[in-house]
Amino acid sequence: MRKIESENKKSFRPGDCLKKITVSIDPGIINTNGNGGPIFKAFDDLGVKCETMPQSIPNSVIWKREIIECSQDDMTVKHTTEEDMLIMIPLEDFIAMIKTYSQKQKGDMSSGVTLTEFIQSLQCAFNNHLFTFFVHGVEKYFSDLKLIKKQKHKEAVMETGTSDASRSRRRKMAVDTIVTQLEIEEAMVETQLLTSCMIKFMNNSQQIADLIRTFTKAVAEKPAKQGRLENVFNFLEEGTAGVKVDKNGQGLLKVFKHQLMQFKNLGPDMADAILGVYQSPRSLLQAYAKCQTEKERERLLENIMVRRGGGVLATNRRVGKEMSRRIFLFLTCRDPNFVIK
Repeated sequence: MRKIESENKKSFRPGDCLKKITVSIDPGIINTNGNGGPIFKAFDDLGVKCETMPQSIPNSVIWKREIIECSQDDMTVKHTTEEDMLIMIPLEDFIAMIKTYSQKQKGDMSSGVTLTEFIQSLQCAFNNHLFTFFVHGVEKYFSDLKLIKKQKHKEAVMETGTSDASRSRRRKMAVDTIVTQLEIEEAMVETQLLTSCMIKFMNNSQQIADLIRTFTKAVAEKPAKQGRLENVFNFLEEGTAGVKVDKNGQGLLKVFKHQLMQFKNLGPDMADAILGVYQSPRSLLQAYAKCQTEKERERLLENIMVRRGGGVLATNRRVGKEMSRRIFLFLTCRDPNFVIK
């Protein structure tokens, strides 16, 4: 059981968590615009396992974490699905949804689904996932429109035509799929406000691979990073920056020293000088209680001498009025929102 518990901890440890992650990616992403090569190379660089299989949402990427479960009779390896999901919106669908948004803004409610409505429908159907979306080729779309506009202007000036197929293609684009950058920006603002989802624009396959690699690493390390935020008092953690305290209280003096050293410009020499007079927060609080005025309390530590170096190079200085005030506020202020400046 201890061995299994140790193995499970590896799935959350920054150095080993990638080995316990499997990326499951929809074939629609792999088979679009030659994305497969850069994506698989990114997975090889990270050292993560990858599987290509149809997903419940087309063109999506999900992540699974390996967890070992054990009972008295059996041991099984299970894969839990992470809440994050990355989804590619095909360019044609994205442009169509932007055009629908523009038409509905003008009062035409008979058209299809807007980008906001599409994302909200996914959030309702899969409310246990956090979605991020990306679109490939928006920059090229506007580049193509600009090129077609130039060609049409050239034809109008030179009074020359092109093939029927080319003219038909441009006519179809002009009627069905032209949207402006302003319309995209307005639709994106509405979507982010109403769904809290991010939509990223990708210009090539390498950018898509980099995006998936970044998400894979972030998802793998997410539990470890969340754990770091749970312990606000990092000076109590064991390790390079922490102090071990045994059941007899050995080490508490070092804990107080680390607390003092959280302040900017308060180094080990100054902390040792304060500890030479007050060995614990309690003794310092008792000294504050004996002071007659608030100003006296603020300046209690002001004249404690701090010795730096040794021999002929030794220098002396005082703790100072400002540092004394900040330490006083640190130990006595009862307002949790107060910022010590």
